[in-house]
Amino acid sequence: ADNNKIRAIAKDLKSAGGNCAVVVGPRQPAAAHAVAHAINQALGAVGKTVAYTSMPAQLQGNVAAIKNLAAAIDAGQVKALVCLGTNPAYDAPADLNFGSLFAKIETTIHVGSHADETAAQCKWHFPMAHDLESWGDMRAHDGTVSLRQPLIAPLFGGVSAAEFLAILSQQTAAESLLTARDGACGMELVRAQWRQAIGANGFDAWWRNALHTGFVADSKFAAESPTLAPVGVAAAVRAFQPIAGTEVQLRPCPKMWDGRYANNSWMQELPDPLTKISWDNAALMGPAMAQRLGVSKGDMVSIKAGNANLNIPAFVLPGHADDAVTIYLGWGRQLSAEAKVAQGTGFNAYALRSTTAQWTLAGATVAKGQGNYR
Repeated sequence: ADNNKIRAIAKDLKSAGGNCAVVVGPRQPAAAHAVAHAINQALGAVGKTVAYTSMPAQLQGNVAAIKNLAAAIDAGQVKALVCLGTNPAYDAPADLNFGSLFAKIETTIHVGSHADETAAQCKWHFPMAHDLESWGDMRAHDGTVSLRQPLIAPLFGGVSAAEFLAILSQQTAAESLLTARDGACGMELVRAQWRQAIGANGFDAWWRNALHTGFVADSKFAAESPTLAPVGVAAAVRAFQPIAGTEVQLRPCPKMWDGRYANNSWMQELPDPLTKISWDNAALMGPAMAQRLGVSKGDMVSIKAGNANLNIPAFVLPGHADDAVTIYLGWGRQLSAEAKVAQGTGFNAYALRSTTAQWTLAGATVAKGQGNYR
């Protein structure tokens, strides 16, 4: 690192009087986050530009849970499995080999917007209503609650997640729900949840106001005041081990996201914001690394991480970090014949992802492969 640049940045930060913030990427190691928190504390940024709150549960990953589920299925302890808006046969950590586990379960149900890889493994498939077709509620990153009301009735008789769970818990008869098609069940489920939280007195006025405003007032998480432990920060820094060798970064695709939009031709055709690639993904690397490997744009490269291997074309991207490769997830789908748009597009990087390395693959081996991909 250029120490003169670091000193200049530090001087600028100190002169800001706390009206500044130091942030690191969400997938950086704990030591990097610990240092950033310590810097923000020293700069006086906490309480001005930096606030701490709880994290919404839906943003917290839980690898242990799916590992335990896979082990239970393998041991014959699971009689019924419902995949609600998820696609583990495609995007679960590759070392779990989740797609092969469905045959060991007596009853398997998939509820989703598409007949995807998981739907193909399940005995039952229910169409899931789009968010714009269904009632619901959700939290933003800061905890603010928003109520979602549909713009149209479900076009294909789909059910929302809340409605399907109501069927499973026998709150609602499946026949009446699936024939109503007007969203009334979903609305009543959301209203019942908030009537219990708010109370019956004045609820109708509260409900109308929340729908009109677009969010529930005063619902964001309260700011918390964690105590910085300098000894813990120092220990995290001392324990940190820099990645040796080549680093492979797996990232959600800015177009396909986790792959759910792969059968959308508009998204496929949309140029990538950095590379302008359409209808494909690639292994992005800097010019210096490409020169060392002897590869040019489109040359196939072989990437090995742990027991996994992926052959994928290279794309040389000026400005990319050296000794590192970035690959977008969400490509290389194996869908039904009806999903013509997604067939043959891109390469499936989920094959490299494991329960111990979700986003950053340390010490990977990258070598020039055979042939060139147009």
